[in-house]
Amino acid sequence: MVCLELELSKPELPIFRNIYNLYFNFALPIIGYLGTQDKAAYYYLRDSVNGFMPKVQLREEFEHIDFDNTEFKSLTLGIASLHYGIKPLYE
Repeated sequence: MVCLELELSKPELPIFRNIYNLYFNFALPIIGYLGTQDKAAYYYLRDSVNGFMPKVQLREEFEHIDFDNTEFKSLTLGIASLHYGIKPLYE
């Protein structure tokens, strides 16, 4: 069985990471609130992504639960990552 998981993640390129952090941590919650009047939703997204494990650690967790050929591919300059692995089917 092949498992694919798309996760928001943090960019690796330092200049882009700094711009992204300013936008994601400060501008996005304000813009989200102005558009929806729901302050909690966008702060929850920010806190969830900031508190999530790094890409390499998630790959190691896949391996820990017996996935083979685990890897990840960074997308959109690292803002999102596609994680994948193969889980052997046991009979």
